[in-house]
Amino acid sequence: MIRLFPPDKMEAHFELPISKSMFNRALVIACQTQGRIVAKTKHLPEDCRVMMNYLQACGFAFQVDDGVWTISSHLKSGQHIQADLAMAGTAMRFLTSLACILPLNSEFTGAARLGERPYLPLAMAMNQAGASILCHSDIQVFPIKVTGNPDWQPGNITLSQIRSSQMVSAVLLLGPHFNLGTSLFVSKDFPLSEPYIKMTLDMLEQQGMHWTRIPNGYQLHSKKPRNSDIIVEPDWSAVSYILGMLLLKGGELTIHGLKPDSCQGDAAQLSYFRQLGLHVEFYSDGLKASSSGRTFSGFQFDFSDMPDQAQTFAVLAALAHSPSRLTGLESLTLKETDRITALEFELRKLNAQVTRIPGGLEIVPGILPEHAEIKTYQDHRMAMAFSMAATQIPGIRIQAPEVVDKSFPHFWQELSQAGFRFE
Repeated sequence: MIRLFPPDKMEAHFELPISKSMFNRALVIACQTQGRIVAKTKHLPEDCRVMMNYLQACGFAFQVDDGVWTISSHLKSGQHIQADLAMAGTAMRFLTSLACILPLNSEFTGAARLGERPYLPLAMAMNQAGASILCHSDIQVFPIKVTGNPDWQPGNITLSQIRSSQMVSAVLLLGPHFNLGTSLFVSKDFPLSEPYIKMTLDMLEQQGMHWTRIPNGYQLHSKKPRNSDIIVEPDWSAVSYILGMLLLKGGELTIHGLKPDSCQGDAAQLSYFRQLGLHVEFYSDGLKASSSGRTFSGFQFDFSDMPDQAQTFAVLAALAHSPSRLTGLESLTLKETDRITALEFELRKLNAQVTRIPGGLEIVPGILPEHAEIKTYQDHRMAMAFSMAATQIPGIRIQAPEVVDKSFPHFWQELSQAGFRFE
């Protein structure tokens, strides 16, 4: 547990982690194409390390030189690989799909909560198309056993009853292996995060793999390998906590590496922050943001396309000066924890009134307490989102602060360099 005390004013340069969403996609693409990845980072997020641990066990080798990752393959046919995925949902979907086309057998385990998250429709779709994925049950999927077949070509794959866009991306990412004309049909029975699917398509397109949209799905239209580097950007998902602190405390920050034309859907958060009074402008190597630290009113924002931002703005809603309404939160119950329930419990510790509405929450701020202790539920975003409350409740306690390793390993170090004090 830590107690967090803010500086009088925020003035600092921030180095963000790499986008784990982009890096994990880049790994799957590069392992099929032997391409290079450009990802400059001193701190690899835990989710990315989980991906790499499995790939290295399979026989992929990674050489890193000044942020350039060169991948070589030394796979041994018939090997049996065991991998613990911990809490990495992306790895569960991406790696089990990739394992279907590798010349070895894989067995995946992980945390109990991960085994309860949406996965089974992906396995069923792959099996119906000729792959071999065996799950323990429809309630707890671990262990997942995959018999790989490098000659597998599905023709068509149909995904139905899916509750995660990562299932769509997991199939699309096998484009370098699939034959032209392969089709993926998607039955969208649940709101999906379309920007994450677009990120997958954009990254494949940059490597010459073009999926074209067809009715109810996608078809692999062309494959013209470009041998260009796969560029991984800093993480737009991670910047919201820093911008939220700046909005609340006031000051000026420089955040390196972010670009306005990013393929990451979470870049759209800037529109919401600007509406709350944050001033943001881009320069050649990132963005500069400033705030007077003035109060802001409640808001009505939709998070259908960027659900990872919901916790940030839920905490901001509890620190606003009038009620807020957050919608597009359907997928939050399926994350590292049931984020809707977690938010209800923890926001009430800030004396906010929290009411569930269809697809969202209504949050009415109250008089802030002098002290609070926040439970993080093994969820990195709970820890980082509620750390913003330290700007208004100095000394707030955050339990299990190490959970930030999943996406932003040096989060507390960056705050320390910006003047925050810890006990």
